Amino acid sequence: MKGEHIKLVILLAVVLLILGTTGGALASDQETSIILQPGHNEFTYTVEFDPIEELYASAQFDITVSDKNELTATEITFDKDNIVAKAGEYGDQVDTIKSGGRVNGNQVLYQAGFFSPENSYENEGSICTVTFQYTGSTPQTVKFDKLELWRLTGKVTNGIPELKKETLDWSRTIQISRGTPPPPTVAKPTAIPGTGTYESVQHVTLSCATAGAEIYYTTNGSTPTSSSTPYTGPITVDRTMTIKAFAVKSGYEDSEVAEFAYTIHTGGGGTGSGGKEEKPPIVSETKENTTSVSTVTTSTTDSTGTTTAAVDQATAEKLVTAAKSAEKEGTEAVVVIEIKTTEQTRSVELTIPRNALDRLAKETDANLKIDSGIGTITFDANAVESISGAQGSEDVKVSMEKVDNSTLTEAQQKTVGDRPVYDFSVTAGSQLISSLGGGSANISVPYTLRDGEDKNAIVVYFIDESGNPQEMRGAYHEATGTVVFTVTHFSKYFIGYHKVSFIDVASGAWYSDAVNFIAARGITTGTEPGKFSPNAAITRGQYIVMLMKAYGIAPEENPQDNFADAGNTYYTGYLAAAKDLKITQGTGDNKYNPGGEITRQDMVTLLYRSLDLLGELPEGDNGARLSGFADGTEISDYAKEAMEALVKGGIITGSNGKLDLKGRSTRAQMAQVLYNLLSENVAQ
Repeated sequence: MKGEHIKLVILLAVVLLILGTTGGALASDQETSIILQPGHNEFTYTVEFDPIEELYASAQFDITVSDKNELTATEITFDKDNIVAKAGEYGDQVDTIKSGGRVNGNQVLYQAGFFSPENSYENEGSICTVTFQYTGSTPQTVKFDKLELWRLTGKVTNGIPELKKETLDWSRTIQISRGTPPPPTVAKPTAIPGTGTYESVQHVTLSCATAGAEIYYTTNGSTPTSSSTPYTGPITVDRTMTIKAFAVKSGYEDSEVAEFAYTIHTGGGGTGSGGKEEKPPIVSETKENTTSVSTVTTSTTDSTGTTTAAVDQATAEKLVTAAKSAEKEGTEAVVVIEIKTTEQTRSVELTIPRNALDRLAKETDANLKIDSGIGTITFDANAVESISGAQGSEDVKVSMEKVDNSTLTEAQQKTVGDRPVYDFSVTAGSQLISSLGGGSANISVPYTLRDGEDKNAIVVYFIDESGNPQEMRGAYHEATGTVVFTVTHFSKYFIGYHKVSFIDVASGAWYSDAVNFIAARGITTGTEPGKFSPNAAITRGQYIVMLMKAYGIAPEENPQDNFADAGNTYYTGYLAAAKDLKITQGTGDNKYNPGGEITRQDMVTLLYRSLDLLGELPEGDNGARLSGFADGTEISDYAKEAMEALVKGGIITGSNGKLDLKGRSTRAQMAQVLYNLLSENVAQ
């Protein structure tokens, strides 16, 4: 900063307070800070002189600015009305004090009258105000100092009064700086179409004039926050609703909340009596202990093969009410929404009103089934509750798509080949719901066996986050011509084929389907290359591995706590996991006896504990009881609960009226048990 001197000479006939015994109103070294906001360049500073008894003829002080290129003094004013003059030779010159002055660069000169010592004055104080222009951005300093007063001594020489100069220890300092500019405000969102009454479903597009801003919105009338649904695409307005939206951007003030109210009348002439819209009917059908309450939605298919459908609010509420009534009557309820598709359909999108789904989750234990030409998804009650628990209040969209294999990565295409690929997803607003939070969904997709394909070798895979295929539980069902699989999360899935043959498993053998089924899924690899050994007794080690593979229970990679006889072989990690999960407690003395033959009651006990761990114990009751078997009273205490549950559930049926509890189990028998469980469980 460079110093630039401005000397303001003020010739004033005023009485000025000086430092002394009379007070200190003009104390030295007073400092003031002024902060100017961007866009404000002018400010003023006022010096006030209080009255005292001494008489002075004139005053003069200097003003110094640190950089005249950024800070300029433009005007000085003197409040002359505080001076009252009595009659005298020069008294009329009081009125010559100017309210403005001459500006020359940074120098400003103000002049006033000159008064003789014969005059008497009554001073009521004086105010001097300087106006500055601050056009820069760097901090600046202004200093008022070198106050010089000329006191009238009372002597007059040749008619000229004598003046005595006095310099006071006086200064005023101003620190001037720029304040932080207030952040700009994001523009208020706009909507197309806007508020109004419409005769059909509308697809509302939100936008914001501020580039890069993000929009959040609600459709239930509540005020949106940054936790509300982020806007990513048109909002389907198929009923009367109010959209509230605001926009945000880093470094900006949030926008105002915009509100758009829509009234939808989707009825009209020709739709029914009185011109009212005809709502889809609700159909209830009870089979055994399950009541299905269903409706068929109206859908449209565009040129890209996307079929869109939406359940209107009234119909959704009726479905929930019907499900509640079914449960009240003592049956299990399934809400079924059917979507009509065309031959051109490649993807389906169904919108379900959020508040109706919330009611279904909170007020019923019903499953939700969505049936379309591409596939069918049945969410269990836990999955419905998990979806309902997603953040926000936006409607839920369920999507199914038959994927174009050319859109997959090169590695995925190599793995998938020309096999069919599907993508299933659920969103609440723009929030992707990838996990079902402890619930599950049963999915079925149509599939036609190719020439020479073995139905038991049809295997379902999902593509993980790394793009790799992972085998999952699934099966082909010949009666319906579909592949059925159960998921706990959503991803891309493809229908694969993995045929494994054994030379000792004849195609007509009673166990051939079972062996082919579990071999295709890697549950068994045989006893040696090309052989399964169906009639060999299954060992305890073989059994635990097959059981855990069948249900996707992973082995421990580096077991720290294992059975003493676990060794270091193919079953080692599985034994450690089974011990940790309490699937088995061993045979005693911290041993499992993996090489020994497994009895049927031990096999059933381990199976029961695995199913109990996974929450997959059979819920049915076929009426069979242990008392119906000749050896039902011979069951060991540790196996009684397991045998009773699986007999009641129809998993264990016995032979010739006996359970043969201590008998040996063959590998073929084990394959058949797993086949029955896995294929039936998936089909439910």
